[in-house]
Amino acid sequence: MCLIENNITRNNYLSLRNGEFNQTNIDDLDGLMTNLGNSLKNTESINSSKDSITIFFHGGLVDYNSGIGNAQKLYEKFIEQTTTYPIFFIWESGFLETGESIINEKIKLLKNIKSEEIFNFILNNILPFIIGKFTLDNNNMGGDNNLVPEKQSKIQEELKKDIPFIDYKGDENVDEFNRDELEKFSNRINKDKLEKIVSKIRETKDESKINTEILEVSQDENDNMGIFSTGIIIQKCIDILKNIISRFQQKKDHGIYVTTIEEILRALYLDALGTEFWNTMKNDTKECFNENKQYAGTNFLEKLNNIKNIENKKITLIGHSTGAVYICNFLEAINKNKYNNLNNIKFDIIFLAPACTFEKFNETIRFEKNIRNLRIFGMKDEFETKDAIASIIYPYSLLYFVSGLLENEPDTPLLGMRKYHENTYPNDKNIEKVKNYLNNKNYSSIWSDENQEEGKRSLAKHHGGFPSEPSTLESIVYILNNGFYYAKW
Repeated sequence: MCLIENNITRNNYLSLRNGEFNQTNIDDLDGLMTNLGNSLKNTESINSSKDSITIFFHGGLVDYNSGIGNAQKLYEKFIEQTTTYPIFFIWESGFLETGESIINEKIKLLKNIKSEEIFNFILNNILPFIIGKFTLDNNNMGGDNNLVPEKQSKIQEELKKDIPFIDYKGDENVDEFNRDELEKFSNRINKDKLEKIVSKIRETKDESKINTEILEVSQDENDNMGIFSTGIIIQKCIDILKNIISRFQQKKDHGIYVTTIEEILRALYLDALGTEFWNTMKNDTKECFNENKQYAGTNFLEKLNNIKNIENKKITLIGHSTGAVYICNFLEAINKNKYNNLNNIKFDIIFLAPACTFEKFNETIRFEKNIRNLRIFGMKDEFETKDAIASIIYPYSLLYFVSGLLENEPDTPLLGMRKYHENTYPNDKNIEKVKNYLNNKNYSSIWSDENQEEGKRSLAKHHGGFPSEPSTLESIVYILNNGFYYAKW
């Protein structure tokens, strides 16, 4: 196989933006399909013949250059060590205008928020009170100007740690805050200090990232900002306290510190975080298969469906992070439209740290007639909680960030997070149905660091590292060459 071309060409990838063709076009797709068809039927040369197809969908938080660069590395691996024909969906969302990945922008934003005086004032009032609630130390733990020095010092020392307050355990049996406790919290807030912080924002027009709804704006004829209500902030803090306790009672918490951060951000900074980008990216993966002919996925499926004997070919779908959502929509599109040949295929599926929700995948297993084998590679929770995306403020992984902040509901169960697989959630039908489905498939989930037999290994410790981590790649190559269960597919 020494004569194989090692540089990826448009015969092996599609470039998409918002579901439509971007840096490739319909003619490039025709060329890809022609080359694919020739490779699948060529039995005369071991260098050019292919016995299967692998379609790879990367995660959604990368730009074109990163996507094509990663595709090049995987392409080299696949053509050198397998006999599959690799195809890569290089897709972008409209939010990548600056050339910098969305996640890097969000990390910078989180760091800016952490540096805001008003954020730290709120955190330093809420966090001690929450800890006091769980440690039955409410009389001494709470209120910016009411903490005895040793308590304040202890809190500040904890906040310097990689994961603050990790030794403080919450309890699902905790009682709700009563009226007296909430009144005590309100009274303990140093309102003079809060007013000074507020005045500084008003007078200097400080570019705080706090939600605009927190500002009571009544502009005068000179377009000066109006009143910034401290009362609104105090009420928001009370709401945050209630939400934190509610999440613990429902077993939907992410630990005391991270849950507190999430609820503060949800209540006061959701506008700045711009969570609409997450829903837009997921929608792009669906729009790609819109029946309108201008959408690249629709054209791809139509032409793939027309490849001779395609229904007899082994096709593996690999999705990393949001790429798993792409695969779910891929399967839905096949069943929704009249792709007679593709409809008869049982696909092999490999998910790498999938960012799709249990709800989304539960909808997808309606099409289980098109799923032969499935393997999920993800991280154990001990690594998920150390894979910090912004350690200065958010010490957990990207999937925790998506689950806790970017999805509509806090603690939305994601398929790539082990905690939802190993714990019981009797009131969540999506989780229970998916777990029952996975239990009927051998070795459907591999959680790093697993060093089992071939095809079941992964040592990935970072969310973004799965497609390049050596043992995970070796598992993928093994599966492509040998199947999932030491048997011919």
